Amino acid sequence: MKRIAATLVLLSLALTPLIAQTAGGPRSGQQGSRAPGSGPAAAAQGGLDQGALQRLSIRIATPEGRIAVLSAVTGIDEQKIREAEKIKADTDQELRADQAEIDIRKAQLTRVLLDTHPKMSEVEKYLHEGLDWEYKLRLAQIQRDLRIRSLLGDRDWSRYRGAVRLVDRLQSARFDQLSTDAQNGRLTPGERELMQRLRALAQRLDSQGR
Repeated sequence: MKRIAATLVLLSLALTPLIAQTAGGPRSGQQGSRAPGSGPAAAAQGGLDQGALQRLSIRIATPEGRIAVLSAVTGIDEQKIREAEKIKADTDQELRADQAEIDIRKAQLTRVLLDTHPKMSEVEKYLHEGLDWEYKLRLAQIQRDLRIRSLLGDRDWSRYRGAVRLVDRLQSARFDQLSTDAQNGRLTPGERELMQRLRALAQRLDSQGR
């Protein structure tokens, strides 16, 4: 058991800074005082109404539509966006498979621990297997993000990552939450800028009769 505890501590220490880096760190404006320019006034400038959100969600339902929207709101060339999306798509299947393996080990470990006298050999087996798959998943995420960052450069990588978060929320039809976050100042400055670009894009599509 001491060996297991040591393994957990080492993995936690090794993975925490890397995971924080790939996740983009804490988001400003979510805790404490609001960032400058947030709140209702910023929402009026950068918010999107439900109709605009729905129109954009229809447009990004296709891969090419998604690429066009990401390019429009970030200012990144469509070809680079296409390459970044391909890297992301190629890795997503592997990540889903890794996560499924982790979930299986968690379920197996939970079942063993429900026994009155759980066998420690089984506990160690499923714990080690789960940690191995968790390591594999985190490593794949880091490698994917580093590849995209190398492709786009640091500045465009940051813009792309923020735009992907917003577009993914549009695709999942979380319109209400996205609008609420904009109104309550819970978006980062970069995300507020991207929201303004989304609004301008929606207005342009309307003017073109789309």
